[in-house]
Amino acid sequence: SQYYILLKGLLSGKMAVDVPRILLVDDSVTTLKMQKRMLERCLQAHLMPHVEVDVAKDGRQACDFVQAMSAHGRSYAFITMDLSMPVIDGLVASELIRIHM
Repeated sequence: SQYYILLKGLLSGKMAVDVPRILLVDDSVTTLKMQKRMLERCLQAHLMPHVEVDVAKDGRQACDFVQAMSAHGRSYAFITMDLSMPVIDGLVASELIRIHM
């Protein structure tokens, strides 16, 4: 699968959260589980266990998660987005997130 990585929040200094959050978006449950496990191990290895990881199964759910975070004055440190998904694909979802955030 190809992934589009949207870096925001931590790199731009716009994080309004105490605990950074990462959003993984993919329509494959297996891929999401693997990505989450690898990311959590990496965070533990780099002594960053206080990063929270959320998962979304499609672009629409990703947009909803980002909107909900924004409504509470929060944002994701970064988002990984599968390009080919049902409901809303990764490219469209990434553009919607950029426009509205």
